[in-house]
Amino acid sequence: MAKPVTNPTKSVSVRAKTRAGTVPSEARLIFARNYKRERKKAGLTQEAIRHKTGLCQSFISEFENGHTSINIDNMAALSDAIGVPLWKLLVP
Repeated sequence: MAKPVTNPTKSVSVRAKTRAGTVPSEARLIFARNYKRERKKAGLTQEAIRHKTGLCQSFISEFENGHTSINIDNMAALSDAIGVPLWKLLVP
């Protein structure tokens, strides 16, 4: 039996996907890891952050665990909510 012929011009995405879309970049993952650590150090829950920022608790959880990406505006709001400068949360 002959093997099916594949179309060599058809592009294939090699970027992995999460439940909410594309995998966050390395910088966003560094931010998420550092943010989660600093949030806990400050004694704040995701629910408390929700009240301070207006962001959904489920979004905060998904970004902290690397399941969704985050934009720079939300990074700034979250860093303000825990009282840590944004640049410090981006340092590996």
